[in-house]
Amino acid sequence: MLNGTKIDAPRTIKATSQELAASKYDTPNIQAALEALYQDGFVVLKSVVDVAHIDHLNSYMSEEAESIVRHKSKPFNQGVNCTRTWVLPFL
Repeated sequence: MLNGTKIDAPRTIKATSQELAASKYDTPNIQAALEALYQDGFVVLKSVVDVAHIDHLNSYMSEEAESIVRHKSKPFNQGVNCTRTWVLPFL
């Protein structure tokens, strides 16, 4: 820990109420997000997407995935025979 902050935790940016109303981040938050992207390869943007939208999307995609598996309408992993997972850093 460094000053009470987990060193290995992802950085999060939470939009202020003014930023949400304007639908854009202010300069300090943009700078913080760019620094996180440069240093860590990703940044977590909090409170940007309504959780209800995510729940709706998850419900739809879960039903579709179950249907695909149940009916075998598409080959698993779109036919790609791969057992290796690749994680590419953001450059």
